[in-house]
Amino acid sequence: MKPQTLHPDPRISAYPPDLLRPATAAARYDLSRRTLSRLARSDPGFPQPIRVSKRLVLFRRSDLDAYFSSKQAHALNTEDAIHA
Repeated sequence: MKPQTLHPDPRISAYPPDLLRPATAAARYDLSRRTLSRLARSDPGFPQPIRVSKRLVLFRRSDLDAYFSSKQAHALNTEDAIHA
């Protein structure tokens, strides 16, 4: 039996809604795609992308949500400590 392939029309997403292309992930978190890839390379705590093929990587939305929530909480705690 032949393995299941992705939909031939690239405009139709064949991925679960929890997986985001870099452009979609960047827009969701108000970043550029370059910043997103820079974070993936330089920040060891940043969720690593899932490599689907040589040219396609996807990010898990739940992992990105957790990462940015923790960064936001850390920033708020640091700000509260400075003003206390």
